[in-house]
Formats: sequence, C-alpha cells, structure tokens
Amino acid sequence: MKKTAQAGSIQARTSEHQGFTLIELLVVIAIIGLLASIILASLNTAQQKGRDARRVTDMQQIGQAMLINDSSTGTALTCTSGTGTGLISGCTGTGLSLSGYNDPSAPAACGTTKPTVASTQTCNYTVYYTGTATTRNYEVCAVLETGSGTLTKGAIYVASSTAGAVLQGCP
Repeated sequence: MKKTAQAGSIQARTSEHQGFTLIELLVVIAIIGLLASIILASLNTAQQKGRDARRVTDMQQIGQAMLINDSSTGTALTCTSGTGTGLISGCTGTGLSLSGYNDPSAPAACGTTKPTVASTQTCNYTVYYTGTATTRNYEVCAVLETGSGTLTKGAIYVASSTAGAVLQGCP
C-alpha cells in the first residue's frame, strides 16, 4: 500500500509540472550562445585563410605573367597610378593585362611606403619600381592576414629578382 501511495504522489507531481523552469531555459540559451560564438570565430578564421590563399595565388600568377611577357630588355609596363608606385591592376604592357588582380578585401593601395613584415592592415596589390617600370624592374607587395603555407602574417612580395616566387617581406 505504501508503494501505491508513493507511485500516486509521483504521478501527481509530474502531471502538475508542465514546461521548463527559467533556470533550465537560461542554461540552454547560454549553451547555444557559446556554440554559436565558437562557430562564428572559426568561420572568420577560415575566411581570412581563404583570402590569404587567394593573395598568394594572385601574387604567383602576377610573377608568372611578368616572366612570360618578359623580353630580352624587359617589357615596359604602363602603370596609370603614378610614378614609382601604383596598383598592379592599373598596369599593362605588350600582351600583358593585370586588371583582374585586386586584393579580396582591401580597395586601397599600400601607399608609397612599402608594407613591412609586421604590417597588419591589408592593402591592394601595389607595384613599386625605380625609373621606368618593366618586367625586369618591379616589386609587387601585399599583406597576409593570418599566413598561408610557409608565409606568415604580414607583407609578402613577388619581384623581378624572385623569378616568380612569392617571398616574405617587401624589401
């Protein structure tokens, strides 16, 4: 008889308890918020790494395009952005068009001062040259957000002296 009374009281208690308590709801909301913030943080890092991979690929393609279009004396480049520096997307040469090369997140040029390895602000691919720009006299610089492969966060470059290879820094 005692067992029946206990079973009856348990059943009566569960039928009275409907819904969730405020504490239970707050715990669930906190767990969902924590999981969402972890997912968003990893998504942001993945986007940065994707942009960096594209930057490195673009720089390799720019270097290869310069090598392919190089003549024995150097193919002259016409860069519309100014003297000594400009956006690579504004440079053309005989059989050479670089208009499609723009940084995936930065619309502004790096400026007349080259970025350093410690640079953290991304900038559009900028060409630097002395005198007349040619396929044998150029440096193109960009900035990585997190790094890609063996290249770390900061400035990277491809130049007439690197034979199309992308290196750390921007001398």
